[in-house]
Amino acid sequence: MPPTQMKIVAPGAVFSTGWPCCVGIRRTPALLAVRHPASHQGLRWHLGGRANPYLCKEYHVSAQDVQILKTLIFSPYIMKPMMGLTSDLFPIGGYNKAPYLLMVSTVGIAAALIVGLVSTSLRVLILCLFLVEFMICSDDLLTEALYSRHMQEKPKRGQDLLTFVFAGMSFWSFLAALASGFVLTYLGAHATYILVAICSLPALYAAWTMEEHRK
Repeated sequence: MPPTQMKIVAPGAVFSTGWPCCVGIRRTPALLAVRHPASHQGLRWHLGGRANPYLCKEYHVSAQDVQILKTLIFSPYIMKPMMGLTSDLFPIGGYNKAPYLLMVSTVGIAAALIVGLVSTSLRVLILCLFLVEFMICSDDLLTEALYSRHMQEKPKRGQDLLTFVFAGMSFWSFLAALASGFVLTYLGAHATYILVAICSLPALYAAWTMEEHRK
């Protein structure tokens, strides 16, 4: 590889020197839609999070109970260290990240589709919302660990990568803020989770193409 390029693991992107790196990325759509917390917590988190109160309202959940349910739904974020430790200690097929990314993404997408397409009980709804949040935070954790490792290996390119990450984060968060009101008004809270599932599909592509060293 030429010395002017930096190879990033997730999901197989090559960054050129400087800010124009964003133009020279291979597989740009998957990288933009999957790797960065921009899409995970910016786009999917905002869309799904704003729909949750409306979903609870359909089940006539009281305001006090909504707060309790929110604690359950967002509890995966407390479990992120456990997820990271599990993936490090128990590799699957010699890989620490990609198999876990594939599993949590598959389960999370299925859960989002259930919320969007199927009328369920409140307990099933809360379980599905929990699995969606578990997917979002786990995807972010697993891919973040990979690019952090490569930032340590190539510190001279670290600033460019961070600029790209946080620029994407701001963009997708802003887009989600603009779109959430329209989506909830004209499509409804359930349809919002269909969009969440669609936005999560590239995570499967990232899991298959992730360049990870086998142990």
